Amino acid sequence: EMLLALPPLDPLVEIEAAAWARELQACVLSLDRNPVSFGFLSQAFLRLAVLLQCDEEIQRRARENVDLRVMADFLDQILKRNAQGWPSNAADAGHAAAQLLASAAKRQRGEAAQPDSDEDVFVSL
Repeated sequence: EMLLALPPLDPLVEIEAAAWARELQACVLSLDRNPVSFGFLSQAFLRLAVLLQCDEEIQRRARENVDLRVMADFLDQILKRNAQGWPSNAADAGHAAAQLLASAAKRQRGEAAQPDSDEDVFVSL
């Protein structure tokens, strides 16, 4: 319900770090349900991709509001529990989103991430 209540994202509009953190948390937490429709999964993974395309400075400033490593681990747990019951393309999108979130977590902590590999994952998502 949290995800459905959020307004559509406009990637061209500046978003503050705290709002970005709330959006990302709502997106990931909304996936922790079973059963879930393919349409809902598609919306959630696309929303997550849009959020992760936001400026890296916003993501770093959001560290006090959300730890992306915790969110990445939580998404991995959701995928382990539920992805086998999802359509294969939704499970693939979930794994791609998890990769993007793990890369963002590295960048948030100041670790080296491979941005060119992120582009390939965005394309596959």
